[in-house]
Amino acid sequence: MALTTNGLSNGGATIHYQFQYDDSLTGGLEPARTNQVIAAAEADFIQMTGWFGGTALDVNFRIAVNVTQNGGGASWSLGGGNLTVTINPATGDQAVVRYLMVAEMVEQFMRSQGRGWFGAGTEGSEGEGLSRFLAAQFLAINNLGSPPSGFGNSNAWLASSRADYVNNINRGDDGPDAITGCSLLFIYYLFSQLGFGINAIVGAGANTLGGVYRNLTGDSADPFPFFKQIADMAYPGTMTITSGNIDNPFPILVVRSPGNFDGDLQTDFGVWRPGQGEWYVIDSSSGAQQTQQWGTPGDIPVPGDYDGDGKTDYAVWRPSNGTWYVIYSSDGTQHTQQWGTAGDYPTPGDYDGDGKADFAVWRPGEGNWYVILSSNGTQRVQQWGTPGDIPVPGDYDGDGKTDFAVWRPSQGNWYVIYSSNGAVQTQQWGTSGDIPVPGDYDGDGKTDFAVWRPSQGNWYIIYSSSGTQRVQQWGTAGDFPVPGDYDGDTKTDFAVWRPSQGEWYVINSSSGAQQTQQWGTGGDIPA
Repeated sequence: MALTTNGLSNGGATIHYQFQYDDSLTGGLEPARTNQVIAAAEADFIQMTGWFGGTALDVNFRIAVNVTQNGGGASWSLGGGNLTVTINPATGDQAVVRYLMVAEMVEQFMRSQGRGWFGAGTEGSEGEGLSRFLAAQFLAINNLGSPPSGFGNSNAWLASSRADYVNNINRGDDGPDAITGCSLLFIYYLFSQLGFGINAIVGAGANTLGGVYRNLTGDSADPFPFFKQIADMAYPGTMTITSGNIDNPFPILVVRSPGNFDGDLQTDFGVWRPGQGEWYVIDSSSGAQQTQQWGTPGDIPVPGDYDGDGKTDYAVWRPSNGTWYVIYSSDGTQHTQQWGTAGDYPTPGDYDGDGKADFAVWRPGEGNWYVILSSNGTQRVQQWGTPGDIPVPGDYDGDGKTDFAVWRPSQGNWYVIYSSNGAVQTQQWGTSGDIPVPGDYDGDGKTDFAVWRPSQGNWYIIYSSSGTQRVQQWGTAGDFPVPGDYDGDTKTDFAVWRPSQGEWYVINSSSGAQQTQQWGTGGDIPA
């Protein structure tokens, strides 16, 4: 077995590459497969150069590219300015070869760029994460499918103790392992949860991923605690991603019910600080500031009106034991309720229409909702949704009761069961990468279908009263949508919270006036 150029276009030569393949493949996969790669090679090179802002490689051209009969991935070697890339695609098609080639070549762009992505003599854990991310995006952008089976890596970190490899990278580790898995998952967090584009992420290179986050957002806070918090919320313990893109579970819906802690029918500015378990609230009625210690790291804030006095109560749900902890605002008494298990999504709401929030969870693996009705203590189970859906409970039929509802990112479909008559409604609205933000934006007493698109900062809404569609630009990449009725006119207002500054930005629906409030800091969870 030897390398050959027999049958290759132009003898395997392009502007930047010299291709060869293993002659044992002749008459089967080759030379047709490598010729397909050759035909696309220079366009792929231009695409990579664009990601890195026109960075020029400091290697000798042509770069040797050797396509072998082996499997297992790819590698590169560099000496005296001569770069050799070895592709081991086994029986994979031309898309697999191009995927592996991009993964190796972007590491050279990182090294030449010199902004911190590349490690010590190798790409390191930070660069390996970016390499895998960019190769996957290359496939998606060029409609070439998904990464080959066996090349996932994010689950290696989710299945581990989940240590901080965002701030503690390993410059000599090129994985795959928990360290590089953390890098890959965090880059997807920047891309799909916070909405930063490929070029912005690449251009924000730093010596740690925490530094990349700070370059992107201007936020001086440590990004790891909140990143881990929402990963733990969606995949507690050592639970891993089992469906969809197994490297990218984002965006993960941050559970939030607009808080009316003072009972004046206006949403208050409020955050929960996971590291301390502290709640910080500004009462909209008086401007008074409240602080309340309630909860511990790892809890999920689930504020709601559990005692029916018209005020939001401080409440958390603890995934580790499935227990709810609530302080009633009416009398200050503390209440606990075991309901749910690790891996559930807490979905509190008024499912029986008695004016009190009910304890409720949605179990992704089953698609089952489990509710304790506060009016009589009855336990209810409803199957609605499938793995990969996002629960979006709300009062879509306007009968005063919370309806079971899910949004399916893969299709952009909403599926609702009306509590008033059991009818099922389906609505296509939104696309993969959007964040669902249901609310009553037209003030008719019914929840409207709505999504926020992080990459554009656009809100897309269908008014339930008229079917009218509305688009509103409000927010930017890195923001968190926090819709609520901040002006008390019974309509949901467009609002975002910017962790980098701890700033809330609101458009009051009553007047169109824009409101800004500094409250909270990076790492907090808006509540």
